[in-house]
Parts: sequence; structure tokens; C-alpha cells
Amino acid sequence: MPRDASLVIDPPGPEWPALLARRREHRLTASLRDQLGLPVGVPIVMTGHQPTLWHAGILAKYLAAHAASRRLGASPAWLVVDQDEVGAIEVRCPVLDAGRVRVARAVLGAPDDAEPPACHRPPIADLGPLGALRAKQPDLGLAAGLDRLAAALRGARGASSLAEQISDALEALMEPLIPRAPTILATVLAQTNAFAELADRMFADPERCVGAYNAACAAFPDAGTRPLAIASGRIELPLWRLEPGAPRRRVFAGAPRPPVESLAPRALLMTGLLRLAACDLFIHGTGGARYDRVTDRWFSRWLGEDTLAPTTMVTATLLLAVEGAAPDDPAAVDAARWRAHAAAHNPALVSDSAAGDKARLLAEIDAAPRRSPDRARTYQRLHALLTAYRDRRADSLADLDRRAHDLADHARATRALLDRTYPFPLHPPGTLAALRDAVAAEFATLAT
Repeated sequence: MPRDASLVIDPPGPEWPALLARRREHRLTASLRDQLGLPVGVPIVMTGHQPTLWHAGILAKYLAAHAASRRLGASPAWLVVDQDEVGAIEVRCPVLDAGRVRVARAVLGAPDDAEPPACHRPPIADLGPLGALRAKQPDLGLAAGLDRLAAALRGARGASSLAEQISDALEALMEPLIPRAPTILATVLAQTNAFAELADRMFADPERCVGAYNAACAAFPDAGTRPLAIASGRIELPLWRLEPGAPRRRVFAGAPRPPVESLAPRALLMTGLLRLAACDLFIHGTGGARYDRVTDRWFSRWLGEDTLAPTTMVTATLLLAVEGAAPDDPAAVDAARWRAHAAAHNPALVSDSAAGDKARLLAEIDAAPRRSPDRARTYQRLHALLTAYRDRRADSLADLDRRAHDLADHARATRALLDRTYPFPLHPPGTLAALRDAVAAEFATLAT
């Protein structure tokens, strides 16, 4: 991988077999996997994300699911969180503008004010904004990545929803790296018997369900999960109500029960049910790794289920390599500023002979009695020495100032290149292949 890239797999790959070994099949496993179209009788390593054009850190989860599955005799599976309201599909890309790198955006398929979830939004038909963004790319060498992205979205325009289009496009973009895998839509999960069983238990005893949920949220305040509302005889449940053309709505016990086919799970219920019976290992990114601790506690207190599939965390950082521009190391900028400031008082930084004289005068000052005339005279000699040094080395000191200012200006001009969240298709295929190989190497010692 590039020198400025990083990869985090926690726990390390060699520890994953032990996680799988402690997994026990649940009574709902066979029926749920059959309804979801997942293989039965082999371990399932699952990961997923919202239907957005995600960055290389999220791609790393999918690469890890494939690599681990190959070595562990498992099958990977992808989850599409299609009940989410994802907003406009935005493609962000650095462009060169008057010598500075700035971020330009192409907004695709912007929703109206009543934003329905991704499962109820139409596919993106107009890719014109992406073409306009590509036209701004003669300088930084990212046009090929935008072309790959446009081709994938165009090829998936026949999908039934925005969520499916983005999912299909992402799978096509990953296909040069890893083969396709079974894909689950969260709204399809909501059509299973296992989901219906958990929904029945929620409506039958909402106090127990939500009390355990809120206690779990309180136990992990850093997870950022909001407790469910309990007020005026109404208890909010961890469900969404979905209706075509409308924003998703909260669901309350105490109100008329919506038809089960209009319901979808919220995040914790979704991953909890998948980890209960649909998979044997679930790979999160950094955010999911925090919030699923709440899921473990909630399912244990609510259902008495302590055998959810274990989780791991995978993420990566890749910075765009663009033609003719590279970001400066912020530490180098700080060092240049410090050197320019300190050199005015430290002749050693420009290898001036006054450095030795300064050291001797400082020793004399240190040895002289405090507030004595000798100390004051030596202090005046030191100031005269430094004034003469600055006059003699004015050009060198000015060069250091210029270098510090130039580095700071360049850092400001290229700051956009330090962003790790650009869509992964903007990276060259070779860079993505190197990330795939780095992920695979983490699992290379596992027996096949």
C-alpha cells in the first residue's frame, strides 16, 4: 500500500478462527438463512453499509469478509441498509482551482423535502452533474475514476430503487477486486418469520423490550445511541414504518399496530437479528463497533440471548494520489515554522559561529549573582551579539521565513488531499488491489 495508507483489523486475522469456533447455531438460523437466500450449513461472514458511495475504509470491510471467508471455509454476505434516509447521493472530488486544491461536488438524485428512505426512492437517471464534475478534472488525474463510477451507476439504472442501484453499482466496482456475494436488503430481512417473531414480542411486552434497550444505551454512553421515548402511555419501539413516497416514521406501542409488511428494523434490531441467526461473524467499521456493544447488552437483557455472532472491526485510510499535487505533512509545516522563529535566537540553527559565543555568554550569565552589574553587562553583550548575528545572517533568516510561509501556503492549498472519505472508485485500480492484498495478507496464515 502507499506509505501514507493504514489498515486496522481488530482483533487481528489470526484470532478470527477462535471467534467462529465459539459460535452456536440458533433455532431460527436455518429458516432465516433460507428466507434470505443465504447458504445453510456453512459459516457466514457478513458486513454491510448504507447505500452511499463509500470510501476505502468501508471497502476494507468487504475485502476482509472475502479474505476471511476464503481462509475459513465460510461464505461472505453483504447487507444493504436500505431503510435509511441517505439524502442526496454526493460525489466529492478534489479539483485544481487557481493553483489551489478544493473540493467540488456532484449531487445526484437529490430528494424532495419529504425524503423517503433509500428503498422507496427511484434510481438516479440524470448523471449530468457527474459529467460536469469530470470536466473539471484535466489536472489532477482523477477523471478515470469518475468514469468508472459513472459507468457503474449507468449500468445499474434498471434497479427497482436507489438503494438497489447504489448496491449494484458498488458490487460492479468491487468485482475487479473480489467476487460478488449474496446481498441482503434490510427491508427483506423485515419480511422474514424471525423478524415477525421479534416484532410480536415487542408489541406483546413493550416495557420489557424498551426498558432493556434504554438500559443498554445508558450502559454505553460513548456509543451515541439514543434511548427510546416512553411518555404518556406511548412507548417508542426500535422499528420504522415505511410507506412509499413518505419519510420513515417512528413506531409506538399503544397506537394501532401497523401491518408487519410496512415495518423495518432500526440499526440495533437489524444487526441483532442478523447476528442472532443470519451470520456467524459480523464485520463492523469504527462506528458500528461502538454501537453494537449496546446490541449485545440489549438482547441479553431482553431475550436472554447471549450467543450473538461475534463482531470484528476493520477500517483503512487511503489518501488520493493525484497528479502534480501532494499534501504536506502537517508536522513538517510546524517544524518549518518553529525553525524560522527559533533561528532568530539560536545561531546554531544556521550553523553560525555566534552559537559558541552565545553559549559562553549564557554560562557567564548563569554564573553571575542575580541582579549584579556583571550579570546585566553580560546580558547586554548577549543582545548585541544576537543583533549582529541577525544583521549578518539576514538573508538566511529570511529564507527560513519564506520556506515556512511557502510550506504553510502549500499545505492550505492541498489540505483537501488529506481527506480519506472520497469514494473508493477514485483511487487507481492498482492502489485498491494493493489494499486488497494487504487485507488478504492478514489472513494468509490461516488454514484453508
